[in-house]
Amino acid sequence: MCIIIDKVTSKLFNLNMEYRKDITGIRAIAIIGIVLFHLNINFFQGAIIGIDIFFVLSGYLITTVILNKENNFNIYLFWINRVRRLFPLLIFVIFTTIPFAIYMLIPLHLKNYSQSLFTTPIFLSNVLFWLESGYWDLPSQMKPLLHTWSVAIEGQFYFLFPLIFLIRKRKKILVIIFLIWLLSLLIALFHDSEFIIIQTDKFLSLADHFMPFGRWWELLTGSFVAFVLRNRNSFKLQYDSFFSILGLGLIFFSIFFFNNKHILPGPLSIIPVTGTALLILYSVEKNFVYKFLNLKLLNHLGEISYSLYLWHFPILVFTKYTVNQNLTSINKLSIILLTYFIS
Repeated sequence: MCIIIDKVTSKLFNLNMEYRKDITGIRAIAIIGIVLFHLNINFFQGAIIGIDIFFVLSGYLITTVILNKENNFNIYLFWINRVRRLFPLLIFVIFTTIPFAIYMLIPLHLKNYSQSLFTTPIFLSNVLFWLESGYWDLPSQMKPLLHTWSVAIEGQFYFLFPLIFLIRKRKKILVIIFLIWLLSLLIALFHDSEFIIIQTDKFLSLADHFMPFGRWWELLTGSFVAFVLRNRNSFKLQYDSFFSILGLGLIFFSIFFFNNKHILPGPLSIIPVTGTALLILYSVEKNFVYKFLNLKLLNHLGEISYSLYLWHFPILVFTKYTVNQNLTSINKLSIILLTYFIS
């Protein structure tokens, strides 16, 4: 059932745009990293940057969809298609978690969970989690729907971003996108600076892990990539082998050398975001990186990446409740296999 939903929504997502197997491979790297990160697997302590990769990819894909319909862009149809993409599996996962939550969660955790049940379908769970506690706090890591914060940010982006294109004038659109990109980047870079005296105020922590303000530049970086590829003839994209290898290297460097002591979003976010942008721009059929990203296993996992993402965290959390948070290697392997087979 789940794989049918995911394949159908994937086709809707790629409607009216060229299908790129290399991007599916990038999605696979991101989701593999995220799952292993949440399982606290050694050497994958920086794999949380898989979220940053997904944001860049989403910005690129969504902008490409809009540009392909630029002359007759229908914002209402666009919103409907985004709901079709995100909603079926999201709702299915939410309802599946309910009986397990009722059976396993203590009253306080069950109360918090019930609040997330209402905010997740309307793409506001990130705001709820932001108000409750920090991402790295232990109570947060025991919330079955915590991972939907990133889905909420994407949902908010899908709703607001297309409004820019109602202007219909390319230059003004690009100026507005650039200004938003710059403001968001500055928030991500300097929100934790010692010069920001008010940074401890909860309601002024604009670049908190859960909030979109320090993330929009990542999505809009993907958007700029879409504009560049849309006007490929105006840009001389040379040395594709070098830059595609550099892009892949930046991503792997981030995965293996970052850890949860690094503040993300923040200055270091530039590394995986740049790497993802380079991969989208310079991965072409003739080079090594494209062939690597086109491996059957990566393409298979990339095709079900949304399903893998939605399922892995509730399974992880409920397993933690079962074993009192003491996950063994067998537990971790079981979580991986169960997540894969359900997805």
